[in-house]
Amino acid sequence: MENREHQTQPPVTVLVIDDDCAVRNSLKFSLELEGFSVRIYADGRALLDDAHLPANGCLVVDQMMPEMSGLDVVGALRLRGISMPAVLVTSGASGPLRQRAAAAGVAVVEKPFFGNALVDAIRELLTAGSVWINHERQVLLTRRSERERRFREPALRRPALLDDLSDDAPRP
Repeated sequence: MENREHQTQPPVTVLVIDDDCAVRNSLKFSLELEGFSVRIYADGRALLDDAHLPANGCLVVDQMMPEMSGLDVVGALRLRGISMPAVLVTSGASGPLRQRAAAAGVAVVEKPFFGNALVDAIRELLTAGSVWINHERQVLLTRRSERERRFREPALRRPALLDDLSDDAPRP
């Protein structure tokens, strides 16, 4: 019998959106070395036009792009019901930008990248997402098993209660 708890999850795809070709390609290379599957997009419109976005992914999106900002791209995806973890990459993030990103649940990593800052942020977001998904799954399973238990449980018969009800009933 197959145990679904131990099936492997599909690999996480990191979606890199940056208008700078050199940055896109270097991020693709370095993230693939870290074991991620990577798709690259030249701008937010190219990402939004992709009809086959992965269900299991993480966005790495540049804030300063010509047509749409990184936060605008994340917002457009969420309006479509696509809510995946996101990392906003930018140079010199201002306080208001950080506040907007935090309000949207988007992590901010500043360029130039030092050490493993970007990879650590991606992994942290994916771990947090996995914990949340596992928690939600556990809540649903608990609710389902409670409903099933109540359904299987024989109805309680309380003769005294039935007698009380029959005493209150009008008699012909």
